[in-house]
Amino acid sequence: MEKAMNVAFFYLKFRPRSVWELRQYMEKKSEKHGFTSAIIDAVVARLIELRYLDDREFVRWFIDQRQRVKPRSRLHLVAELKKHGITAPVLEEYFLEHAVNESASAYDLLLRKAASFARFSARERNRRIMNYLSRRGFSYEVIKKTIARWESGE
Repeated sequence: MEKAMNVAFFYLKFRPRSVWELRQYMEKKSEKHGFTSAIIDAVVARLIELRYLDDREFVRWFIDQRQRVKPRSRLHLVAELKKHGITAPVLEEYFLEHAVNESASAYDLLLRKAASFARFSARERNRRIMNYLSRRGFSYEVIKKTIARWESGE
């Protein structure tokens, strides 16, 4: 159990993890170290008890980091978090408590990239902006409002 805890702490020292991520990591390491599923369950339970693992806290941290570095739409954030093993009820709870302002995120993203779009004609620039923001999961309505806001110079 002590060796399994050390392996888990090593994995957790780089960034917060979801319960699913840690469980996957421990199962992968079980081949090398011989951890049984009972040991993995005990380690996960102990880390939850010690508050090193908390999916709700992981969601809060992940969205905060993502919105600061690479703003995304709510739809895109949900898809990314599901890849980390976060369940729908946890996501619903988070988004009920914390609203994601997609317009502000899209506008912030556009301001960061505005210089690279400046050399194009208005039509080509708008097309490229729409493609850029849609790849980040923003809806057509949010994109149109963002472009209008940017063009008006707000």
